[in-house]
Amino acid sequence: MIPLKRIVKPLAAALLLSQLPFSILPAGASVAAASSVTSSTYGTPQYTRLSVGVSKIDISLRTRFTTGIYAMGGFGVADNVTSQCTYWVEDTAVATVNSEGAVFSVAEGSTVLHIQFQNLTATVPITVTAEEEQNPITPPLYTEPAVPQSTLDVYSGVDMSRLAAHRKASLDLLNTLRTAVGAAPLTFDDSLNKAAQAHANYQDADKRMGHDETSGKLWFSGAGPGDRARAFGYASSGVGETVAPTSASSSGATQMLIDAPFHRFILLMPSFRDVGVGVSNGYTVIDPGKKSIIYDSKDNGLVYYPYNGQTGIPAYWMAYETPNPLSSYGKAGAKVGYPITISTSTGNKLSFRSAQITDPSGNNVDYYLVDSNKGGNSYGLIFIPKEPLKNNTTYKVNASVTLSSDFESGSSTNKTYDWSFTTQSDTISTLYANSFRSSVPVGSSIKVPSIMARTSSGSESDVTSSVQFTTDSSKVKISDGMIYGISEGKARITATYGGAAYSFDFSVTPNQGGAVPGIVEQLGQEQGQGTGAAAAKAMNFTDISSHWAQATIQWAQQYSIIDGYADGTFRPDGEVTEAEFLAMLFRMYPGSTEALDSAGVSASGDWSDKYYGYAAALNLGLQDSTANRELRSQALKRAQVAQLIAGVSGHNYASDDDAIRFLLDAGYSQGKTASTVAGYAGGERLTRSEALQFLRNLQERGLQKLEKRPN
Repeated sequence: MIPLKRIVKPLAAALLLSQLPFSILPAGASVAAASSVTSSTYGTPQYTRLSVGVSKIDISLRTRFTTGIYAMGGFGVADNVTSQCTYWVEDTAVATVNSEGAVFSVAEGSTVLHIQFQNLTATVPITVTAEEEQNPITPPLYTEPAVPQSTLDVYSGVDMSRLAAHRKASLDLLNTLRTAVGAAPLTFDDSLNKAAQAHANYQDADKRMGHDETSGKLWFSGAGPGDRARAFGYASSGVGETVAPTSASSSGATQMLIDAPFHRFILLMPSFRDVGVGVSNGYTVIDPGKKSIIYDSKDNGLVYYPYNGQTGIPAYWMAYETPNPLSSYGKAGAKVGYPITISTSTGNKLSFRSAQITDPSGNNVDYYLVDSNKGGNSYGLIFIPKEPLKNNTTYKVNASVTLSSDFESGSSTNKTYDWSFTTQSDTISTLYANSFRSSVPVGSSIKVPSIMARTSSGSESDVTSSVQFTTDSSKVKISDGMIYGISEGKARITATYGGAAYSFDFSVTPNQGGAVPGIVEQLGQEQGQGTGAAAAKAMNFTDISSHWAQATIQWAQQYSIIDGYADGTFRPDGEVTEAEFLAMLFRMYPGSTEALDSAGVSASGDWSDKYYGYAAALNLGLQDSTANRELRSQALKRAQVAQLIAGVSGHNYASDDDAIRFLLDAGYSQGKTASTVAGYAGGERLTRSEALQFLRNLQERGLQKLEKRPN
């Protein structure tokens, strides 16, 4: 194989969801997606017929045949009832059937399979032939749509040029990688494209990422991936689904899914031939499928990734995938080495025998094994290095596995693979600035902001002393690490280092002969907090010397985000109120608040009115406390903070859990006890020091300006 460079640089963390298809089965068997409409979704459904998906069963001796049975009803009603049916065969001398509907051939001849569910029945003729006399089987298509066709116009209001660009880039990346690993390329299927787009639209409207849909909600087209595919006419239930946040890069979401091992299994699965891609503002959905549901020995192929000779592989991966491959090790959310996988198609089984990962010196790389016995599945193996790999380093992999098939007796074979891949060079990926004041009066000066560099390996360092600062305006002068205000107006300042750049807006204000506005501002006066000149003079708080957040508190004081009390304390473990948190947040982003001020946001009599005016302008959903000032002094809970931060990041989540997941995935929080929704402890109150740490994380993770929360 020709080594191919990695197409798109991955995001460090993202919330990803996958839905796996059932096995691709022998000769005409019907298969169901892993999520389907259930009785509880609709109350008590009205079934009208059974759908078997085959008109006859032709099998040879010593063969097992498995099919899926659906109870069908009106639109959206298609329940997989395979395990709830009663089965029997007329002539058990020819074939037998077990309680799960699996048919076993016994002797040559013909008989009939009977199926019953509630008051519905179906029959399927069975023919058993000698293996050497069996005619070649033509792969049938599952031609009956499992549910009536959907009439949704899934492209209504969609930017079709943007969608086309994302679809093309996603397909190009998938087929480049599938070809490199030896899997067949995918082609677009119009029905799958519509099903994927419908689900992307549904998630945008529901403001929640997931695979299930609820009947009656906007954009509902089916409870699960298979239901949606059938609703738009895809003639098979062999459908998988992966979901990721939409990226600014056309193929960014696809690369994100490839980086996540469980999603990689689906997108590189050898059996798939078709694909659909849907893109909304918030979500990208990729639905691979296969119309021919006959078992094909070519689907036995093994794929491993990274593939042999591949370069530009990230040195690390943030384990935020859902489901999480490291949950059984208690390492969900950990920063680990890039996952290495070996996988095949459903219907096959991979068993681990041995594996070794070595660096150029021959040192073994310790790894977490994820298989069917340890949080994984039967058709894929995951080797996750316990520590990030080294950059620009070639690693060798030796893996021995046992491959077997559910549909070919005696098919078990041992396979050993040796290959290598090379990690990417450690380059500057992002520059960002810690919080800073973005204005100065005419005739005054201020230090340039501290500039941090984040590399592709995830390391961070202060590079301010090596940064080159430039401006396109004569309103300011930059010299010896200082920004001087020359004349009133606005300027654009750019910091460059190591091939990366960071730009910010800066204002020169009129010199009114007093202190620079915004250095000390009254915070919480109604609660009796010490503010003003007394607090301003307190260069060091007296109660933070041994506190875990000392550096963060001093950082916040340096940039005028906080004030202390008149007694010289900060009280870091005191509870923060909603009003105080808003004040801290908006002080940290003076560039954003200046824009809001220009747009007409004004304050009333209370010190906090200005901040609630900003919150209203950004649609943060604080109408109750905006109208009732007494509510502003209530202690803030961690879940409320998650919603506020998600809001100013440009997201609107109906569920607190989804907002918490966003914080964890973006790296804005590591949780209180663990990087999980439960470990985040959303019901607990937030302390003043914790609030500052949240805000500092926003700056350090690259949130450069405040966005308006969508409706």
